[in-house]
Amino acid sequence: MQLNILGRTLNTFFLHKAENALKVNNIKAFERFHVKGIIPWMIANALPIFIGVMLSDYLTIISDFAASAQWFSNGLQVVGGALPAIGFALLLSYMDLKKYWPFMVIGYALFSFANVPVLGLAILGAAFGYMYINMGKKV
Repeated sequence: MQLNILGRTLNTFFLHKAENALKVNNIKAFERFHVKGIIPWMIANALPIFIGVMLSDYLTIISDFAASAQWFSNGLQVVGGALPAIGFALLLSYMDLKKYWPFMVIGYALFSFANVPVLGLAILGAAFGYMYINMGKKV
């Protein structure tokens, strides 16, 4: 996961360079930075797969280690519990909370007090969003 984040970060760096080259109408530099941006992203995805294939002979040893090491299992549980919160934080960073805060409060209340699962919240959110957009239009 960390390699994926690093690859995407480096990709963003090259894409900003490509945008700057495009602003001054330097098409060759734009193309060069665009292709260079693919390389870290590709390495970040290929490296874990390569390591996994190379260590596939030791799969039983690795799985025995993971099963016996309680700290490892606890760490995976913590990370697994934090990922939904990080996902929601990323989604909220795109949402205009000053305008749409009631929807956030409704979603929080349904999740916390009514035990509505995340998929149910997503379906309700899509329905509320559709209604909000289409009911506000005058035909």
